[in-house]
Amino acid sequence: MYEDYKPWDSPPPFPQLSRDEVHVWRVSLDQPRVKLSALEKILSKDEIKRSQQFYFEQDRMRYIISRGSLRKILGLYLDRASESLQFHTDRQGKPFLTDNRQSIQFNVSHSGDVTLIAISMHRRVGVDIERAREGIRMDEITEIFFSIPEKKYLQALPKKERFRLFFTIWTRKEAVIKALGGNIAGLKDFAVLNDTVNEGMLIDVPDTENSAWILWDLKPSPGYSGAVCLEGRKCKLSCWHMA
Repeated sequence: MYEDYKPWDSPPPFPQLSRDEVHVWRVSLDQPRVKLSALEKILSKDEIKRSQQFYFEQDRMRYIISRGSLRKILGLYLDRASESLQFHTDRQGKPFLTDNRQSIQFNVSHSGDVTLIAISMHRRVGVDIERAREGIRMDEITEIFFSIPEKKYLQALPKKERFRLFFTIWTRKEAVIKALGGNIAGLKDFAVLNDTVNEGMLIDVPDTENSAWILWDLKPSPGYSGAVCLEGRKCKLSCWHMA
């Protein structure tokens, strides 16, 4: 259903983003202490306070790396100091930049030891990553959140193949719903079964003002599935790895 078709390249020093592009950054959450300390220094007081509320140290470290990396990446596009960026959240809890004259849009997802950060301009964007893991309530999730065509498709597959493709479909649907700014209750209202996603797959989502959305599968790392969804039609995808 998908191939590891898109390499994760080293980014240019000053990445340039047009309206017809989406950039996805991969960030490892397993970082040395020296880098953790550097990223913590660019966080806001509220972000530091939130990091201190995590019960487990590993979760605190992952939050700092993910949030600090988001600040560094956005600072590159905006040509501004990372620590100067200010965020607010909308009614759905989705963060956005307070001063955003360039109309930069972004979305973040993390699972296991990997974070994905999607950046676009003027277009809504959503990204999702999931680590394939045993013990997930696959049948229950499928029954509640998958559309009828998706359920039938998965039920017809051998168990091993069904397990792998469950995560492919799940990340696709999550990326779409995150781009829309909706909630997971709407996941069952659309299907994402088209196999031809290497160059981007156009999908129609019911009851949206703009029914055209483009979707790509991502292969963030062995054992992980990912997807990114962007508002509109024609667009170029670039994938960067943040060292």
